[in-house]
Amino acid sequence: MKEIKLNLHFYNTLCSKKTHDFLFKNHNVTSGNAAQNFFGLLAEGLKKNSNTSVFVNSVIPVNYSDQKKIFWNLPKEIEDDIHFFYIPLINLPILNNLISSLYIFFRILFKKKSPDSRDIVILDFLRFSISLPIVLICKLRKIKTLVVVTDLPGEGILQNNFKTKVRNMFIFLLSYDFYVCLTKDLNKMVNKKNKPYVVIEGFANIKFENKKNLISEKYKERVLVYAGGLFEKYGINNLIKGFSLMKDPNLRLWFYGVGSFIDEINKYSKIDSRIEYKGVIPNCELINVLMKATLLINPRPSFENYTKFSFPSKNIEYMSVGTPLVTTKLSGIPEDHFPFIYLIEDESDSGIFKTLKLLLEKSDEELHHFGLLCKDFTITHKNNVFQSKKIIQMIRNNE
Repeated sequence: MKEIKLNLHFYNTLCSKKTHDFLFKNHNVTSGNAAQNFFGLLAEGLKKNSNTSVFVNSVIPVNYSDQKKIFWNLPKEIEDDIHFFYIPLINLPILNNLISSLYIFFRILFKKKSPDSRDIVILDFLRFSISLPIVLICKLRKIKTLVVVTDLPGEGILQNNFKTKVRNMFIFLLSYDFYVCLTKDLNKMVNKKNKPYVVIEGFANIKFENKKNLISEKYKERVLVYAGGLFEKYGINNLIKGFSLMKDPNLRLWFYGVGSFIDEINKYSKIDSRIEYKGVIPNCELINVLMKATLLINPRPSFENYTKFSFPSKNIEYMSVGTPLVTTKLSGIPEDHFPFIYLIEDESDSGIFKTLKLLLEKSDEELHHFGLLCKDFTITHKNNVFQSKKIIQMIRNNE
């Protein structure tokens, strides 16, 4: 039997690289960078699998508190053979989500089906306001939905108080046809009806295979980099304190990203000039920084209950550039990663100090060799085309 073509329709905030760069440079839009990277790699991976077409219906990732332009209507685009359509947006509180949801609802309602292909709608679990009307209309039109669950929404999602129970009732009200989750525990949490699922911890960019991480191009100083959410709960305070115990003047600790801990980082930098907050830069520039660094750090505490339900997407990105990753032993990290990462066993500031001290006693050549082994593993087994094939197979197996 001839394999039917899959038309994969994303409904989230993903933009083309061209539009994302435009929003970043001209409108200072920095929200949703992690989602942009994750879903961008997913869309590219799915497109490179056989007999698929990918269409992105994007709710432009702007909000009124950060961006005062009210009316947004961007033109259609095709980039890397992926079709991008931008949903017209009225950027006002409450109205933006409401109007976008109604627009999407009627767009799907009147969409023509092709007898020669099969439509699959792909949703972001964290965008509940968009997903609700889409799931309803898809059930009405008998269109299958696939949800990607990268995390649980909200800090208090695991709390047992009345307010959280009511919120969770609505969040977990929706049932999708397929689930893609970053960890097994996350799937158990959200996939209550045991629908078909696949666990994928993230995507390495297959294009990085041709990016050369050369020891000759490393920074002159030994640079340690953290890039991501800048919040104390992610272990940044302990990282800074542990780093500060090392007195080598040629060490550097650089932070990239946004979050409530930025002011504290700047205070530390006045005490220790080796510590710097470097702001937010385009991902292509950040990749060059990561490649030139000595170590990439993720100090997220492993004892927090929420870590069972998350796998930091930056871990995969770190691992794919050829610079060694130093991380806590998060429960969401698959076993096959451990031979290729350095672990922080003691997550206190003194424990982080001891780990970093031990690693930095290694030669540049030894650290570089370990990073290249990590890259080879990640690009081979975790690239976005290989990982996306698991999703395609799940859909095919349940046709």
